[in-house]
Amino acid sequence: MRILYVASNPEGAVPLQVEKELNLLREKIDKIPTTELIDIRVYSHVRVDDLPFLVSQLAPDILHFSAHGQEDGIVLAHDECGHVLLTGDSLAKLLAAIAVRPKLIVINACSSFAMASCLTDVADFVIGTDAPISNVGARTMAAVLYQQLADGASIADALGAAAPMLDTIDLGKVQTKLFPE
Repeated sequence: MRILYVASNPEGAVPLQVEKELNLLREKIDKIPTTELIDIRVYSHVRVDDLPFLVSQLAPDILHFSAHGQEDGIVLAHDECGHVLLTGDSLAKLLAAIAVRPKLIVINACSSFAMASCLTDVADFVIGTDAPISNVGARTMAAVLYQQLADGASIADALGAAAPMLDTIDLGKVQTKLFPE
């Protein structure tokens, strides 16, 4: 399983604690005795124009975004302008232009339902959230999701195990959804 993990923490934004998320993710995955190699490639401060190249070259099974989200997209750090809003439509166009199709896109960001719904033509499955998500909730959900996937669970079953963790930690204020419905 190849995971392309794109983290974005623009200057001036509330820190996302990406290192804690990655450490927890690796800790959970390492507990699974699997024969399949799990390759996690982490990129932070990815420029939007570099994203198609990375996806094309790395051919990930999973494209994971850890970023700040808004109703219409996620905020990616950018060298020249500080940050850029990447909408679902924009990401769909970027990914449609390359031959690689991820099996799963995880948008581990606040309010990412609308963005996730735009990406079903460029990935088999997409996971999004319907409201602001806490750092602890985001990292716990992601860690359980990947632990379940590494243990051989289907994407739906893995999310079925991860979603209650988010529900518990964020006190029922955030729901995750797997697209397509």
